[in-house]
Amino acid sequence: MTKEGKVWGETTDVIETPFFSIHYLSVEAGGFCSEHRHEAKKNIFFVLAGRLRIRIWREGGLVDEIDLLAGQDTEIPPGVYHQFRAIEPTLAIEIYEVELRPGDIERRTRGGRADGRLA
Repeated sequence: MTKEGKVWGETTDVIETPFFSIHYLSVEAGGFCSEHRHEAKKNIFFVLAGRLRIRIWREGGLVDEIDLLAGQDTEIPPGVYHQFRAIEPTLAIEIYEVELRPGDIERRTRGGRADGRLA
């Protein structure tokens, strides 16, 4: 596990795989991350203690805000700008999950059977 200090608190990498990663966040009251998005990763926040405000920028300039309390979570899809801010000292789990995209297959041949029938 790797612990990294941030201006807003600290994050600890708990698990890292090619398909998902889990991080433990300790966010100081008033601490916030940058406004950012992930191209292919879904971002999930689960609050263990405290209160975490999530801002999500929608198309057309709309901004959604949700306050998460202990035991609550929210999910941000890939490609969507978002930011978190701790309203009070907060402990949370952050999960990044790769969003598998439908239709991401390119076939060079067709399937078939040994007797010559094609799919």
